[in-house]
Amino acid sequence: MMDPVTLGMAKADVKKKYAPVVRLSSPQPQQATSQAPSGRAIVGIFGSTLLSWSSFGLSQSENSGTTWTSKALPADVPTSAATAGAGWVVLFKGNYYLQAKKTSDGLPGIFRAAPVTGATDFTWSTSLLNGSTGSNIISTALAADANYIYWAEYGDPATGPSVWRSPDGTTWTKVLGPDTFAARHVHGIFPDPYNPGHVWLSCGDAGSAGYHYRSTNYGATWTIIPGDLGTNQAWQAVQVSFDADWIYFGPDTTSNFSAFKADRATLTPRWTGKQSHRYLPVPAGLPSRRITDLTTTSGSATITSATAAFTSADVGSRIRTTGQNTIPIDACIASVTNATTAAVYSSKAATVTGSTTTAILGGGAWGAMAYYGAVDPATGIYYFVSINGVAGGNVDGLFAVLPDGTLTLLDILTTSPDGKVTIDSGKVYVRGFWRPTLAL
Repeated sequence: MMDPVTLGMAKADVKKKYAPVVRLSSPQPQQATSQAPSGRAIVGIFGSTLLSWSSFGLSQSENSGTTWTSKALPADVPTSAATAGAGWVVLFKGNYYLQAKKTSDGLPGIFRAAPVTGATDFTWSTSLLNGSTGSNIISTALAADANYIYWAEYGDPATGPSVWRSPDGTTWTKVLGPDTFAARHVHGIFPDPYNPGHVWLSCGDAGSAGYHYRSTNYGATWTIIPGDLGTNQAWQAVQVSFDADWIYFGPDTTSNFSAFKADRATLTPRWTGKQSHRYLPVPAGLPSRRITDLTTTSGSATITSATAAFTSADVGSRIRTTGQNTIPIDACIASVTNATTAAVYSSKAATVTGSTTTAILGGGAWGAMAYYGAVDPATGIYYFVSINGVAGGNVDGLFAVLPDGTLTLLDILTTSPDGKVTIDSGKVYVRGFWRPTLAL
């Protein structure tokens, strides 16, 4: 007979409670991460075939990133990835579909080309779908399942965001928004591979009617997820991924957790790991310094000190006050005015007025935001990246959460990993980085 505690648990939690302790099959492999050369960002992953984009244009590798061949971009797309935005490519019914900002008007477009090998070049269509005024692209907002390809608007669409689907990539139908959809923008769209026809939508920011939507009919109609997951901004997310028992979320919040998940039965959100990545030490982190004359004003984000010697290098660094939390925990420097004046992020404004506060400034701090992450369904290991974003931190990293909640650092990432995390063919990819997945 199950004990009373177990009787109150979701089925997925019962499995976890009675499962054996999880251990990696070998010592934790750190620094096993590879990086694509010449500033390439991976924008399409199809087994050993990779597509990348850099300031030099589009390239393809057919041997898992060992060698690269330059490829053509659509005529109305700029060469530089930085100008074209967060490009991404999906494979749908035998063709590639690329999202990118157009040269002609700076707005998003969707382009199609057949896959090619060797020296053969892509032949891209003109734009099949165009974003509205004010819209932008994000790597998580283009997706496909067996029946439909989906795209949603990021940025700040002038009349609100819209969501589209197409059965053939040519004819697109608007299935949500803008007037029936209260949100600043869409963060991502995610077909559930365990439930054909089920598609999830993550949205933001403040003022949104809902933060997660779900369709059970391939995007034809949508409903806000009931409870906290749908209506509480504290559980706002960007990337969503799935295994048989859980739905995983990369949080878009400064609430300090690295990832959360919801069991399929109740859709109740909870933390994935036992701790936040923000509290792990940064190996060989930057030095810190002590300030004894920090001046704060309650309700103000501005801080001053005659001796701090603030510089631009302090932006992103954590500042921690001793004794009472004169500045809230996890405050980071947002800007520096001069050697004696700086500001923390507005959400971390001082709670106490004082002029002799002692504080520790600097030291290595992981990027606060963990927008992007994905679960490996074969093992239940969740991979995510920490990004500076707008909430502080000065070091980006790749982390893993084991099924028992243990959080571990995989690698420090030397450039911003601001893009979708993908698990494919025994590897985890994010932007220009990839590494082998872990074995249990």
